[in-house]
Amino acid sequence: MRFARPGPAGAETPTVVVAGTHLDPRPLTDDIGPAFLARGGIGRVADVLAAGTLRPLEGAGDLRVGAALGRPGNEPAVGGLGSATQSVGQAR
Repeated sequence: MRFARPGPAGAETPTVVVAGTHLDPRPLTDDIGPAFLARGGIGRVADVLAAGTLRPLEGAGDLRVGAALGRPGNEPAVGGLGSATQSVGQAR
């Protein structure tokens, strides 16, 4: 599962991507952002995915994809850059 926001700049639609299929989470939220995540959004999405209640958003895979989070602000990073910096160091 990953979040995406396909659509024209400024008019993206939130989606949850599973196995290459964009699913519509709008029954849960208008956008994927800090407020949604703070309210346990990832767990809520996982629950509806397990229940199979999210519908595919047709054509979403053909659209431009914006930032995964709407209005991200200062979201904390998980994992840091450890593996990325190791990969860069190994490429030299």
